[in-house]
Amino acid sequence: MMKSEWGDIEQSWNDDVSFVNRHEASSRIVDYSDRIALNTEMRFDIIDSLSFEIPEKNCGYFAVTTKAISLLDVVNYIETKKGSIDNAILFFYTVNDKAARYTAALSERADLKVIISDIMNSQRQKERVITDILDKANVEIVFCHNHAKIAAIKIGGNYFVLSGSMNAGNNARIESLQVVNSKKHFDFVLKLYEKMKDEYQIKKRY
Repeated sequence: MMKSEWGDIEQSWNDDVSFVNRHEASSRIVDYSDRIALNTEMRFDIIDSLSFEIPEKNCGYFAVTTKAISLLDVVNYIETKKGSIDNAILFFYTVNDKAARYTAALSERADLKVIISDIMNSQRQKERVITDILDKANVEIVFCHNHAKIAAIKIGGNYFVLSGSMNAGNNARIESLQVVNSKKHFDFVLKLYEKMKDEYQIKKRY
């Protein structure tokens, strides 16, 4: 048994490899319309405990963290602090159940476009469960050979663009993150989305 900030994590070992079993919190059903429950799921308090700065217009912020937070955790933090997201463009490499459900809930209140890696474009059970969630959401999904992790979100007159090493779901590594508040950056991501959609899109394989 291993201790963590989320509670005990059951762990089994052999001579070569370690396997970490699913933590019980990953099976918890979350009401994404409940802001308190959502902030708990998206680790708001952990981010709030850091010296994290949300940049003003035409400013940026760079950080490296050892905390197990994800790209979408930071998106949720910014939305909680600055107001509801109007438009979002998300570039995913890997997506877990938490990220898929958050994205689906976000699509109910924002115009949403998603680029997702072709590794998710599969009939394997894990990928199908996640893409089924996204297929039922009000979101435009484009599959590409993508490794970029980007979130561009418009909140009122603010245009936040997040990029770095963080995946959309959970992370357990040292991660980097850059956040800029720039309409030019936002417009660039939108143009990049359209180019990938038009020239690099891979058809569904399932």
